[in-house]
Amino acid sequence: MSGGDKESPRQKMIGMMYLVLTALLAMNVSKDILKAFVTVNDNLERTNSNFNKNTQNIMKAFAEAKASNPSAIPYYEKSVEALKITKDLFDHIEKLKHHVIDETEQNGGAKDTTRLRYTDKKDNYDAPTHLMIGDDENSPKDGPFTAKELRGKFNTAHDKLMAIIDGMQKDSKTKLLESDYKALKEKISTMKIKDPEETEDGVKITWEIFNFYHLPLAGVITNLSQMQSDLKNIESELVGQMAGASGKIAIKFNALSAAVVAPSSYIQSGQEYTADVFL
Repeated sequence: MSGGDKESPRQKMIGMMYLVLTALLAMNVSKDILKAFVTVNDNLERTNSNFNKNTQNIMKAFAEAKASNPSAIPYYEKSVEALKITKDLFDHIEKLKHHVIDETEQNGGAKDTTRLRYTDKKDNYDAPTHLMIGDDENSPKDGPFTAKELRGKFNTAHDKLMAIIDGMQKDSKTKLLESDYKALKEKISTMKIKDPEETEDGVKITWEIFNFYHLPLAGVITNLSQMQSDLKNIESELVGQMAGASGKIAIKFNALSAAVVAPSSYIQSGQEYTADVFL
């Protein structure tokens, strides 16, 4: 899954670090790489929090705008519907992260395992693989908190969001500009899980194997945080486009200043002076 092309320089930097660390980890380098993964994961989680605050602010202003702009109501309702889908998936990934950490640490929740930084078994390969994939990499297991279940949830969320956008386009009350409609569909399409076009020893690599097989805890959790970040990016785009389509948000001024615009910066003695004065 990709996060799309509307990323800040900071997000792009985190993404580059993530790719480099993944490559180094595949070469089985020192535990310093695992510590670096923790840093990347912390940055991803911080970015996700910022995305969430931004989306909440937009939705709050969107709710205020619809009070004076009835045409915004159907767009707002569709935004709420879409956010329910993305939030459910985000929350599932968060629970999955905690589950994998708890089971790998095997501490019965006795310590703070809500963050990768505080774990002791960042280099454990076996437990995350067994939990997410199972004992046979050629046939990943299904069930709660598995990679296969996660794949299904991503594809289901993708289909639901596409249905919302397509439905909006057929309704005159929620119709989007064609360019916005295509941009949203392209963004949402990145949620559809596809197997990478790679093979190893003649065996095709699946999405599940690529992201979770024989990776240490640090790599698995960072992968999941990256997926959450991509999801938040899509969520932000959805809300922004829908708010924009409805006339978006009324700008509230919190400061005023006077301005004077004159046709000339100087006048001669006795000449009439004219200027436009406005706030």
